[in-house]
Amino acid sequence: MKITNLLCKSLFILIIFISFISCKPKTSDIETDDFCVTYDGRPEQSISYKEMAIMLAQYQATREPILKNGLGFEDTREVWFQIDSLKKYLAYVEKLSKDSGVEITGFNFISAAYPDKPIYGNQKNYQTLILNPTTTKGDNPRVSFDPLYSTNGNPAFVSDLLLPYLSEIDSLTYSKKDVKKYIVNLMEGLEDTPSSAMNKGQGSPPN
Repeated sequence: MKITNLLCKSLFILIIFISFISCKPKTSDIETDDFCVTYDGRPEQSISYKEMAIMLAQYQATREPILKNGLGFEDTREVWFQIDSLKKYLAYVEKLSKDSGVEITGFNFISAAYPDKPIYGNQKNYQTLILNPTTTKGDNPRVSFDPLYSTNGNPAFVSDLLLPYLSEIDSLTYSKKDVKKYIVNLMEGLEDTPSSAMNKGQGSPPN
């Protein structure tokens, strides 16, 4: 009987201990509190439905016909990103920025287009968006930079990192008749380098 009581007491203590361990908050290597934003109500950048309708109508009247006639199809009007992807991306670039000592001031959403290659599926030739973090250069707080290559408070600007690629493309495509096809072939021969820019949203059209 004493042994049974002892076992019951030991089991009870073990259960309490396990419960205590499981309730302890999980920790991670990254201090996530550094990337949290305090809720402060409706942002000043929010717009009304009247403003939204006027801007959409202006686009449809002045841009949509020109693009459709020039391309021969309706180009992408909206690009969708999963919220988890955006949160992870923000945490990623903020961590890189903190490590490099360069302050992020915002993001540039840059218009681009997917090349005419099968790898891009039904999004080939359609418009897309590239997200680049920005920092201050002189008096301009909207200059794209790459925290992946920034060190000791010195930002690596995207324009400088892109220059070798754009220079090679520009210098060779002017002599080619089929520029779009040549860009596709040229890109296959260029050495690739990772960046901290974001893309791969879901465009509509075509989807």
